[in-house]
Amino acid sequence: PDDLNYAEGTGFQMIYEAHIARGDRSFSVGASTDALVDYARAIELAELIETPDYRLLFALLRAGNAYSAHGDFQSATGRYLSAFYIEAVNNHFRRDFPDLAVELNAAELVIADRNLEEATALLGELTGALMDRIWKRHVVAQPRDNLILLCSRYGTTLEAITSANSLSIDSAISPGQELVIPEIKG
Repeated sequence: PDDLNYAEGTGFQMIYEAHIARGDRSFSVGASTDALVDYARAIELAELIETPDYRLLFALLRAGNAYSAHGDFQSATGRYLSAFYIEAVNNHFRRDFPDLAVELNAAELVIADRNLEEATALLGELTGALMDRIWKRHVVAQPRDNLILLCSRYGTTLEAITSANSLSIDSAISPGQELVIPEIKG
């Protein structure tokens, strides 16, 4: 049963990673509608399975960016706010990041004024800053470590580790190599 659960979790993670990667490719060539389909599927997977909050936050940020590029500021604002509220509920957002909490309050006032385009821009920046703050764990690779093993060990994604370290998905890591791993608070 443990092997079965591990295999199922690894399968879900690979499908999640595929949706994020395909969404990123679509977004990079201006196909924001196609990107949104993949980001929505990644969000669904992150909500359905027991997954670190980081995966859901990451997918929500990507979807918010795609909606913003598509000009759908109401949906973009909703995705960004969802990311903040997940972090606030599951962690201690206002205690840990009081400066971002003040900026979030200001963005909520802009939303109340129904200026969704400005709110989307503010929330996009704030969500990006939140993600940057979550990404602060540094580790030293051990013998036999690889990227997939580190994803499993630290409850993060292959995309997150490769992005944080400017690596490709097929990069080998060496013992003693320092890596930034997205930190899961909780």
